[in-house]
Amino acid sequence: MRKVKIICACAAAIAQSTMMQMRLQDEFEKRDIPVQIEKCIFAEIPGKVESFKPNFVFGAGDVPYELDVPVYNGFPIITGIGMEAMFESFFEDVQKLLESNID
Repeated sequence: MRKVKIICACAAAIAQSTMMQMRLQDEFEKRDIPVQIEKCIFAEIPGKVESFKPNFVFGAGDVPYELDVPVYNGFPIITGIGMEAMFESFFEDVQKLLESNID
């Protein structure tokens, strides 16, 4: 099975991005889906997208860039409010990605 690549971004790449990374990692492990997650600050997103080539980006707030990959607001992961609904929608997108032949 292919590995899903995700960027988690916040203002300082410390607390909020780490929380998103940990919760996403747990959810991927529950579903037995390989994942690689990298963290960065918002200003690093364009360069990180270019070099890491993620399938998805999560931001602790609005991501201020037009990107060629799906972007998710990570606040449901951080706060827990609406997290299950967000994960349900997100993992539908992950499943579509895994069923496609697109890297």
